Amino acid sequence: MRLVRWLNKNNYYFVSETDVIEYYYNGKRIPSGAVWLTLDDGWKENLFNVIPIVNQYKIPITIFIPTGIVENDGIYWWSLLQKSRDVLQIPYSEVFKIPEKERRKLVEKVRFSSNRQLLRQAVTKDDIYNLSQYKWISFGAHTVLHPLLPNCTEDELNYEIIHSCETLAQWTKRPVNSFAYPMGKVDTRAIEVLKNLGVKVAVTTEMRPASITDDPFLLPRVSVYDGITNAEGIANVVGVWPRVIKMIKRI
Repeated sequence: MRLVRWLNKNNYYFVSETDVIEYYYNGKRIPSGAVWLTLDDGWKENLFNVIPIVNQYKIPITIFIPTGIVENDGIYWWSLLQKSRDVLQIPYSEVFKIPEKERRKLVEKVRFSSNRQLLRQAVTKDDIYNLSQYKWISFGAHTVLHPLLPNCTEDELNYEIIHSCETLAQWTKRPVNSFAYPMGKVDTRAIEVLKNLGVKVAVTTEMRPASITDDPFLLPRVSVYDGITNAEGIANVVGVWPRVIKMIKRI
């Protein structure tokens, strides 16, 4: 992961999940240029392209895990649907707008009718347990099946959050202190559930650096997505790219 190497070489200070919690709840001082490194979804490829450098430099990192996907076949439903558009009964973009119950039915129908044979994409429970032995690697909850929470009923939302936190705590033998909203889709109903579970911070995909004035359950993040160039990644992290986008939107 070239971006992590660049940050390390240029003296950016990596902070842990614990540091972030202490910053928001106890006023812990964090130096300028601090970076909390997070990964969503638990992609198996991270074991080969991120974890080696994290372990080499002992860089703190938090990985957000959708427990149900890991427990099952390890195939991400959005990846399956992308590759099976020929059997989808609705446009792919509409999948993210339908009620969660309907989304689940659609995914199961595609699983049985599609001839797309996907290899496992997610890490395994054993991978998670093994990684949890490193003190600089922490895990946060990311629901069970990675639904869009605003599309969930009250019962579905509660299940997705509570069960994922409880399951992840069992796997890692650690308390779950952080949560990532799937696809960044925030649902304020989730905040009270998270607080009752003892979760301390939750992250979105709002693209900007975090500050002390942010709500710890609505923390922004700077995204480094698949296919991005190293230069674009650096521009995102140092805050240049979001400012450029804002300038363009004003034109």
